[in-house]
Amino acid sequence: MKDRREYYKTWRKNNPDSVKKHSKELNKIHNKRYAEDPEYRAHWKRVSALQRYKMSPAEYDKRLEEQGGHCALCDVVEIIKSGKKYSLHVDHDHKCCRGHKTCGKCNRGILCANCNLKLGFLEQTMEDAWVYPMISKLGSWTSQALQYLAKYEKEKNQNDSE
Repeated sequence: MKDRREYYKTWRKNNPDSVKKHSKELNKIHNKRYAEDPEYRAHWKRVSALQRYKMSPAEYDKRLEEQGGHCALCDVVEIIKSGKKYSLHVDHDHKCCRGHKTCGKCNRGILCANCNLKLGFLEQTMEDAWVYPMISKLGSWTSQALQYLAKYEKEKNQNDSE
């Protein structure tokens, strides 16, 4: 098997024009089918969307089934907005992978768009505020907001006691 792979690797390296021609033919077939077949198009859109999370459609389905077929945080199954159907999103730990692609190990669950957005804001707030030790990061927006609220709460309490 290894010899066969090496042979093809060498052949492709020595015959770039043939490889290019073959690739163009395959792309034409794929593009034609993609344009004409809605099921084929939906399949490839799903595959390419999940590739950024290093997740196959089967793994996505398994994770969703483990969650009871809905968002991990609420009961939403899918969102239909203006007649368009929106699927659930793969949630991952942004501390591990900050970009658009993930390592696949930091995937957590499947969330609806609303919960995914809220969770992102909550994570940022917790990170800014250092919620666990209850000490705010100086200069962060959350730190400034907490100081702002505390200042006006203190003034309010002083005015109420007078």
